[in-house]
Amino acid sequence: MKKRPRTAIPDGVAAQVLFASDRTCCVCRIPGKPIQLHHIDEDTSSHHPANLSVLCLECHKETQLDGGFSRKLNTVQVRTYRDDWQSRVARRRDLADRRAILATTRAPAGQRCQVQQVLLISPPWQGT
Repeated sequence: MKKRPRTAIPDGVAAQVLFASDRTCCVCRIPGKPIQLHHIDEDTSSHHPANLSVLCLECHKETQLDGGFSRKLNTVQVRTYRDDWQSRVARRRDLADRRAILATTRAPAGQRCQVQQVLLISPPWQGT
């Protein structure tokens, strides 16, 4: 089977995937390491965000392993790591936003702040 030619990942798609992963490898999760966008299904012409994950150079190399006693970082594992990491990043951002809003909307001393009750409900765009 002939592989399709590699095409550039559109900037908007790359930005979306990098943002969702906080520009951090979804496997080792060590911030600040050099990263690459990995095509999970190995089709380098398929740039849908569901087919891309952020991996550091070391973890990306593990997706290329074949044979020997090493176990390749396979498609299922990469998707599992990516989904878990993106979920954690989103929750962390949501918590930071809630804390920032609370810090700027504190009621004066002696008054009850109603905003705190509202913030415990997820925004409508996040679903239930």
